[in-house]
Amino acid sequence: MASEILSPIQGAAPQPGAARGAGIRPGAPARPASSFWLGVNYWASGQGVAMWQDWQPEAIAAELRALAAAGCRVVRFFLRWVHFQPEEDRVDPTALARLKAFCDLAHGVGLAVIPTFFTGHMSGENWDVPWRRGRCPYTDPAMLRAQVRLIRAVAETIGHHPALLAWDLANEPDIFARPPSPDAGWLWCRLLYRELKSVTPGVPVTLGIHVASLVDDCGFRPADVAEAADFLCMHLYPIYSPWCPDPVGTIRPNLLVPFGDRLVAAMGQRPALAEEFGGTTLMMSPARHGRYLSAVLGSLLLHGSMGAVAWCGLDFRCQEDLPYDSTPYEVAFGILDDQGRPKPAGEAFGRFARLLERLPGGLAPAPRPAAILLPERYYENQDPDITPERNFAVLFNAFVLARRAGLPVDLVRPDSDWAGYRLLIVPCLPRRNSLSNRTWNRLRRWVEQGGTLYLSYDGAALPGMEAVFGIRIEDAYPREAVHGPGPWDLVLDLDLPPEPQGGPETRCGPGPRGGPEPQTSGKGSRDGAALGTLAHSGLQPVVRLIPAPRPAPRKRLVASPAGARVAGWIRPAPATGTGPAGPVHPPAAVAHGGHPTGPLEEPAVFVHRYGRGWAVLVTDPLEWILACTPGAYGSQAHGSSACGSGAFGSSACGVGASGSGGEHHGPEPHRGYGRSQDGPGSEGGAGPEGEARAEAPASSSGLATAGRTRPEQVYRLAARLAGIVPEWEADHPDVEVGVLVQGAPGQPLTGGLEPGSRATGTVPESLPVTGPARYLVVVSHHPQPVIVVLSGLAPARLVDAETGATLYARAETAPQRGAIHTNGRRPVPAPWPRAAVPDPGARPAPGTNWAAEAPPAGAGAPHPWSHGASHGKAGRWQTPPVRLEPGSWRVFRIEDLDQEIPRGDDPPCQSSNPDVAIQVHHR
Repeated sequence: MASEILSPIQGAAPQPGAARGAGIRPGAPARPASSFWLGVNYWASGQGVAMWQDWQPEAIAAELRALAAAGCRVVRFFLRWVHFQPEEDRVDPTALARLKAFCDLAHGVGLAVIPTFFTGHMSGENWDVPWRRGRCPYTDPAMLRAQVRLIRAVAETIGHHPALLAWDLANEPDIFARPPSPDAGWLWCRLLYRELKSVTPGVPVTLGIHVASLVDDCGFRPADVAEAADFLCMHLYPIYSPWCPDPVGTIRPNLLVPFGDRLVAAMGQRPALAEEFGGTTLMMSPARHGRYLSAVLGSLLLHGSMGAVAWCGLDFRCQEDLPYDSTPYEVAFGILDDQGRPKPAGEAFGRFARLLERLPGGLAPAPRPAAILLPERYYENQDPDITPERNFAVLFNAFVLARRAGLPVDLVRPDSDWAGYRLLIVPCLPRRNSLSNRTWNRLRRWVEQGGTLYLSYDGAALPGMEAVFGIRIEDAYPREAVHGPGPWDLVLDLDLPPEPQGGPETRCGPGPRGGPEPQTSGKGSRDGAALGTLAHSGLQPVVRLIPAPRPAPRKRLVASPAGARVAGWIRPAPATGTGPAGPVHPPAAVAHGGHPTGPLEEPAVFVHRYGRGWAVLVTDPLEWILACTPGAYGSQAHGSSACGSGAFGSSACGVGASGSGGEHHGPEPHRGYGRSQDGPGSEGGAGPEGEARAEAPASSSGLATAGRTRPEQVYRLAARLAGIVPEWEADHPDVEVGVLVQGAPGQPLTGGLEPGSRATGTVPESLPVTGPARYLVVVSHHPQPVIVVLSGLAPARLVDAETGATLYARAETAPQRGAIHTNGRRPVPAPWPRAAVPDPGARPAPGTNWAAEAPPAGAGAPHPWSHGASHGKAGRWQTPPVRLEPGSWRVFRIEDLDQEIPRGDDPPCQSSNPDVAIQVHHR
């Protein structure tokens, strides 16, 4: 077959301006119908890792048929090393014959295969070959020659098989036996890659590395692996991760796999496949397992992964054999039970597979306006406490914050092209090895030219830092040294206007990606551009910071404003009682030009106009503290404390802790973020003048648990200054949305399976494609049912890709001036009269997922997350409220409308699929 470009559904791995998919020449005869690879990892249920010795082709055939019926399109399987190469200089011909027979069985039911060499580690046990005798498999010449012998024998046996999709060099070699150095790991990958390409030049190659390679320097760095791989992989399980200290099915565990997938893609600038993820129903209920898998599948699609290969196909019956005898929980990871019947995870898998068959090929995420900057030396920081594990945790929590803020975000290397971004996020910057002076100076120039920089402090000491952030550095020492062991509240001014009132003259014009670019009459503004008079009614605690255990307390920056405006303060949290239930009233003491301060409150968030851009500084290592705090995002399923003992925010939906805890089984969804909560008497409570309130009893430790945890508000402030307005969003921070665009940059190919496959990859007649298709993906990471409103920048018809049901996005009347949404994603600023809000004019160009709104001269800009105005003026067009179950997803085709459909003219919202019910709630 002619060579083609490998086309995952995502386009974020190579950065703008970088070569995408260089060296990828698949040409393998078998490809899934969708460009999203959906599959499972497989061992026979009755034989486990002894499958090749205890060969049972009839049982294997039945299990492969069951997997195909469940929606599986790809199986990754394993060549247990000792069974295929029992001696150093001999490959077993019987094993090779069984290998070919397995591929025949898979192809017969429409499954593509990914064979995995050198399975040294599997299910908690290492499986060495007896003839290795302690030699290093990565550097010993005889060991390398033996591995090349096996590679060539297998490639010559099945290299041209119609089921072959890709090669995997090894399963988790970073756990089995680590290379003595990254150079040795690189050389080993390179040798085996070239040997495979010499026999099968058109088949892509990868290496199945574990999260161990992201939290430690195991010798397999993704950037090195990418030089000998056509795509990258990652194996991640939240049940094993200390960086997911929250219940399964909440936002942090649900986003771990998508984050790891995006991280390796960014590191290696290659497409990435989520090659292993899942959970065991011996550690969670089958229903919770199904909801978790459903949410991860939807999020991987939204974020542009190549695909998802779940661990694993079936539960195991061979429970008294190794490795299952020593790791008992490994027997229950299957999406099917040990008889081949779908578990709830299998049902979720099948539903997702049916969705993929209804989507057109070539979908990729629309360009994103913001990016998280990776450290320059992820693995090699000379400070002993700045480890890869620490870097992973910080970047992961920055990713979670961005998603909860509704912010479409990439991960980028410092050497990437930043020209297309409006906001760069640098979380928890340490004092050295993460950001060089060369990159810092490049960042300064980027801000001067109109970009917005967010930086949180973890020891950073940079020349010109005071000028960029408009501060005067006074000291740096642990917060515990002054205020005791904590915890502390971060208080943010939610009423901060986005443009200066006074100071240098400003205006907005075209900027990167078509958004507004702030202009000033002078180069810098160290002397001021104060951001207006603080409206103290808008000060709200957004997160409780609990100091994390570490070898030594982390320092925070002590600074005072020198041209910047203080947008947030740190204060000790109340030690007893229920904590603050309403707005914060700063102490009467005033210093530094009108900024509230006092003996127990210190400036912690600075906002400064620098050149034509903005700089936001957080003086504490916010993302690191969140990483070490269980329940930091308030998405608890059990409703007693959102942040663990003494955590701030008792409920993810802003309602007080109530009931006896446990999973939510009743019919009533959470409504804490819907628009019906904006007035007095709404569920969750709202005080006078729209100030949302929630109270809860103190936790057992005596620390306050009232209020809501909303640390993402800091990111929303930075996005607001950058002029970023998502094209679509949901009004719940645990519901993420994203736009997929057909034919987006970097994704030229979609392919169909060979004739005879059950999947066609065609678009159903109910979803006609008349131009570049655009799809809205909505995923709920909340552990209980929620009712959400979707809002966009223009009137639109949303056609459900599963059911054909239709939702219309309408203009809504703006809320009363002064109303403040503190329980969701729409904090509405008070200072702007309706007459000052401009008509947004033309809709965003197809292919973008964000836009920005420019203020008229002399007036404040509309808040990027403000409600829509009546009759299609500025703001958002909103759908009727929609109910989302825990872990569920919805995918809509976006059809822009030239004019708004008058109220009452909606066609009935009905489903063409009798198995799917559409629930639309009218308020």
